[in-house]
Amino acid sequence: MFRKHKTEKKFKVVITQNVSSIFENYKQIKADSVEACGILIGKHSEDGRRITLDFATPPSLNDRRKKYSFKINSQYHQKVLNQQFYESQNESVYLGTWHSHPEPIPSPSRCDINDWKKQYEKNKCLFDKMIFIIVGESATRYWLINNGEISEIKKECIRYENY
Repeated sequence: MFRKHKTEKKFKVVITQNVSSIFENYKQIKADSVEACGILIGKHSEDGRRITLDFATPPSLNDRRKKYSFKINSQYHQKVLNQQFYESQNESVYLGTWHSHPEPIPSPSRCDINDWKKQYEKNKCLFDKMIFIIVGESATRYWLINNGEISEIKKECIRYENY
């Protein structure tokens, strides 16, 4: 499916409080909960060693959400991205997607991996790194696509900030 190698220690992902709150709010911890999904918006550092996630869109009313799947409504999320891009004076960009899984420690499905590869192919002309996140019931896991290769991001490379 994907390489199991880990990201290098020098690479960092910074997650702001509003992003981690979105993840916390949409964990599938109730028996009748459905998958949630959204896009990740933020900035790449100039040296390519840091990605800051400033914003995560919550699910829209037009996203199709089921217990074990989702279909994101691009129109709503694109509108939010355009607004964030404008308000940041063209600094905040699309970085990837996030979604939830109804399992304690989430693992990407074949469908997830294929979607990530498709998103990377569409956006690789803009940047060589993208982030994909799955929020589980008790853990959140992070993956990086760097020059087309998918790897899990080490926990020590994730930093949470309150701003």
